[in-house]
Amino acid sequence: MLLRKGENALDVLGKVRQKVQEINRTGLPQGVRIVPHYDRTELIHRTLDTVRKNMAEGIGLVLVVLVAFLGVRHARSALVVAAVVPLSLLGAFLLLDLRGIPANLISMGAIDFGIIVDAAVVVVENFLRMRSERGLAVRPAIIESTAQVGKPILFSKVILITAFLPLYTLQRVEGKIFRPMALTLTFALIWGTVFALTIVPVLESLAAGKEDRRDAGGPAPITRPGRDESRLVTALRRAYSPALAWVLARGKWTVSFAGAVLLAGTAVALTLGSEFLPKLDEGALWIRASLPGAISPSEAARLTRQIRKTLASFPEVRTVVSQLGRPDDGTDVNGFDTAEFYADLAPREEWKTARTRDALSDAFNRELARIPGIEFNFSQVIEDNVNEAVSGIKGELGIKIYGDDPAVLQELAEKVASVLQGIAGAADVSAERLSGQPQIQIAMDREAIGRYGLSVSDVETVIETAIGGAVATQVLEGEKTFDLVVRMNPGAVSDLDAIRAIPVPGGSGEKLTLGSVASVKIAPGSARVYREENSRRIAVRLSVRGRDLGSLVSEARSRVSAGVPLPAGYRLEWTGSFENQQRAIRRLAVVLPLTLGVIFFLLFAAFDSARLALLILLNVPFAAVGGILALPAAGLALSVSALVGFIALFGVSVQNGVLLVERIRELRRRGGELDVAIRDGAASRMRPVLMTACMAAFGLLPAALSKGVGAETQRPFAVVIIGGLATATLLTLFVLPVLYGLFEGRQGTGPEAG
Repeated sequence: MLLRKGENALDVLGKVRQKVQEINRTGLPQGVRIVPHYDRTELIHRTLDTVRKNMAEGIGLVLVVLVAFLGVRHARSALVVAAVVPLSLLGAFLLLDLRGIPANLISMGAIDFGIIVDAAVVVVENFLRMRSERGLAVRPAIIESTAQVGKPILFSKVILITAFLPLYTLQRVEGKIFRPMALTLTFALIWGTVFALTIVPVLESLAAGKEDRRDAGGPAPITRPGRDESRLVTALRRAYSPALAWVLARGKWTVSFAGAVLLAGTAVALTLGSEFLPKLDEGALWIRASLPGAISPSEAARLTRQIRKTLASFPEVRTVVSQLGRPDDGTDVNGFDTAEFYADLAPREEWKTARTRDALSDAFNRELARIPGIEFNFSQVIEDNVNEAVSGIKGELGIKIYGDDPAVLQELAEKVASVLQGIAGAADVSAERLSGQPQIQIAMDREAIGRYGLSVSDVETVIETAIGGAVATQVLEGEKTFDLVVRMNPGAVSDLDAIRAIPVPGGSGEKLTLGSVASVKIAPGSARVYREENSRRIAVRLSVRGRDLGSLVSEARSRVSAGVPLPAGYRLEWTGSFENQQRAIRRLAVVLPLTLGVIFFLLFAAFDSARLALLILLNVPFAAVGGILALPAAGLALSVSALVGFIALFGVSVQNGVLLVERIRELRRRGGELDVAIRDGAASRMRPVLMTACMAAFGLLPAALSKGVGAETQRPFAVVIIGGLATATLLTLFVLPVLYGLFEGRQGTGPEAG
């Protein structure tokens, strides 16, 4: 049974369970029932539980950040900002439903509530700042403050959404995974921006009016100038102002230090390991056993029972189901030399043998290695199906060798497998077997056939009829017609002597035997024939455990190239997860620079200055440094999930740069001196920049720290954004003001020129 493309898995599985219950109740004999051994519903619910937990904790942390920065006195304002989260998500889900896109682990788990509400934060923070500094009434303050930040908010959101464009260009597996995430974030950002500029000002005016009446004891609003900030912001401002003055006075040293940080980040980036995607823990193992090619069905069944018993002896294994040979639907070419096992595992907190899936696989392999002559490959159900669909090979990583001669292909594959077995991190290494299948081969003796007045076709007809069967007539049963096949009793042709004794009538009526006109013998023959791209091929498959994919493939390619020279007409190709990774990286390497170019032109259109556009784009490498440093600190490799995190991070970092530069330009247009405008602009944007960065970081902190089922795919995305925001925020608050002065030049007082 297969799930149709585009169907909702939970709905279909629910209907299947209902039908199974109905069949068990009414359609089977007493004592017989259908028992499912693999139900993906459990995995879906466990991953959704992880997502819900992370989302709930993320929303809570965002609310804590809002109250900490706005102060308890403005708790209503914090609730106004927090209200944007459910409204934006509701709007995003409506649009996703209209497009027929279901929510999945990545699209839901990657939602950063801090990014969604940062536009509302800027509106509310600017309103509170204007009320505090200028003592304005609620209505004029909300109108002026919203109008003041409206343009930078719109430009920053357009830039942030533009940063997601590379995600829409991803193909195949990575495209199916990350395009829904890009759509979810894009829709949520659009709705968050709309609400920030429409509903939030209305709600904030009502909240501020209630706060004024509470403080003043009557309906009249208070309009006292002065600071009205939380203790946290007051403490941060006291620390920030002298620190900013210090770095502004040492501009060259600040820029030099920033350059050194970039160089250090580049050095770390060159040493990062890489992989396609972190492996999702499915809660079960799929184990493939390759038995000797000449094994009999009865011996294969015995070994299958022994393997199943060995696996079931581990306390972590709840159920073991085996399959020997090919499935009934004929979708695989497996023979009796291949057995597959589904091992359902208990929750990880109950494990005793090992703490990780890879360590448990190694423990299984050590125990199963006591059975000689068998090769094992450990994977997971979904992972195995995806790998086979992508590369045609049942393994995480595959090396395909193309050529004409099966014997040469087999020899090359064995040599490659021998080289790979000596590489650290390469596990479950095995080469496909093209030959070795025992066959009864019947070779015609044309001279003897001619002496007896026969033709080759006469002998072939006898062989076909005796062993395979031939249609003699048809049988009618009502309106149905059936072929009547005649052949010898299988027991009468069960060995070579019996086959040689098959009677063959001579041309003149002689009583001959097959052995007198043909040679009958057992010889090794082809077990399987694989063809791709108009050529024969063989594959070597392996799993990667305890090491990143990129470094293993790099070492393996150099060793295979040096140790296994290919004859003329033969070629080698690396596929599987490595192929997916390289395809995604090549695509992003082209699209990402184009996207940065589009962002540059948007910034140029916003500021009418190429220098300032370039200045804001400097946030991108500084944000990347933090993300790069965070990955090894969290024990993660560079993956497509991490690259997607960098893309989202670039948009957020550019957005904060836009807010700061726009504020400095506004002060310059009012006639402020350059030094004063830089200092005051940075000071006035300290709170919104820190708030948006902290909310974005804390909103993803549960995903970065989560150990639940499904958290593996979210962690790189979250870790990159959190680490990148740390360095990007420092750049925005300290380095960007210094660079602004250098980019604009010392022009004294007056409005900004050009």
